[in-house]
Amino acid sequence: MKKIKIIMIVLGCLIIAIGFLCYILIGVSNEKSQEQLLEELSKTEVTRVKDYNEFYKIQELMNNYISAATLKNSEKLFSYLSKTCIEANEITKENILEKVVTYENSEPPPSNYISHSLLKLYKVEIGTEQTMYFTEGCLISGLETMDYNAVITCDNSKGLWCITPDEFVELPTEIEQYADIAKYVTIEKNNYNTIMVNTIDEYTIMQGYFNIYKNRLQASEKGAYSMLDEDFASEKFGSFEIFEEFMKNEKEEILGSYIKTFERTGTDIEGNTVYIGLDTNETRYYFIESYPNEFKVKFE
Repeated sequence: MKKIKIIMIVLGCLIIAIGFLCYILIGVSNEKSQEQLLEELSKTEVTRVKDYNEFYKIQELMNNYISAATLKNSEKLFSYLSKTCIEANEITKENILEKVVTYENSEPPPSNYISHSLLKLYKVEIGTEQTMYFTEGCLISGLETMDYNAVITCDNSKGLWCITPDEFVELPTEIEQYADIAKYVTIEKNNYNTIMVNTIDEYTIMQGYFNIYKNRLQASEKGAYSMLDEDFASEKFGSFEIFEEFMKNEKEEILGSYIKTFERTGTDIEGNTVYIGLDTNETRYYFIESYPNEFKVKFE
């Protein structure tokens, strides 16, 4: 009996020791995974987004937030904010309209409707699950604009997103330092934070670029001239004065046209995407995109 008791005591101690060892190993394993994530993050380079649909996705999410801020929808605003932002600024559903910046539409849309225009977009990949986006853009209200930057985190595995808006964002002066402040964010699903954005086809992208060019032309010939590919402008016109003279006969037809046929995309020697198509005047346009919404124009 004594031997059995001794064996039972030894086995009991052994089980406790094994359990304790497992606890320690699990803790070390979790600690290591966090260290590995931070190490991976520290090696992640900040990249500027070139894919138009990825760019468009963040543009739409930005406008979702600005729309909620304009409508003063406290439930949506709270649902969009990152957990880190909420905790750091002691934000609740009850006080959120006192904490965040909201906006006014002084006239019915679209005459003075508040919207966001995304100009540049940078990202840092956080492991394989999340992407943190750093936006550079502006708010547009009628003819007035105001700089507006934000940080948006997308959980790629869950299809969820959250935002830290401009008033709570303190970005480093150097873009390369964005990686230093990027970190994993816990995002819990709610009624409003699911990413639901349609993809944009190439024809729509090209038509959008054509509209931007026409709007610039309508505002001023000099603005439209500045959008031309430099080599093309030099070879076809040689000077702004000749371009201005050319537009005296062509401007109205260009403003009244649209892209009727998207032909194809290509890539130039610098790696830029080139959208090619015909407008209703049978003019072939080339929109040379270096980044989303940054492009030069050629036509023939």
